[in-house]
Amino acid sequence: MASAIDTAVTGTAYGYDAAAAVASQLMASNINDADEMEKHLTAIAGAAAMTGASFEEIGHIFTTVASNGRVMGDQLMSFSVRGLNLASVLAKSLNKSEAEMKDYISKGKVSFQEFSKALYDAYGSAAHKADETWSGVTSNVRAQLSRIGQLFAEPFVKNMIPVLAELKLRLKDVKNNLEPDL
Repeated sequence: MASAIDTAVTGTAYGYDAAAAVASQLMASNINDADEMEKHLTAIAGAAAMTGASFEEIGHIFTTVASNGRVMGDQLMSFSVRGLNLASVLAKSLNKSEAEMKDYISKGKVSFQEFSKALYDAYGSAAHKADETWSGVTSNVRAQLSRIGQLFAEPFVKNMIPVLAELKLRLKDVKNNLEPDL
């Protein structure tokens, strides 16, 4: 799964940590195929780039749709307030009119798979085109630097967990020893 996460965000302004967090939430909705996960995460990155939203914001919408198994009006509105006409994107993908699409959504007839595929097809490449703009390329440089920082931080974090766990126990002992006997 790590490869799917990395592929989805490499070359975008989004970090591995954000994508990994969303991937773990999608896995809770039984999305366990790496190729499928990569497409979902790429669709999230593209939709985030198109709306100017964070990966986490769009990821939250995706995980909500995944856990419900279908698109609902709330998700339609969530994209609308971010400037993306989801009904139009879905209508184009499913060969329906926008009015039909809104009716389908209100009746719960648009699945997570249809939703994700429509956004992947429409915007999947958008996040990877960020290098074509000044703000995009500077965001991508920051994201790449954070990935380098991750390489340095991982061994530290891994080694500090047992130390901090032991410290927690010792601090509890200190507290217990400082409490007055009643």
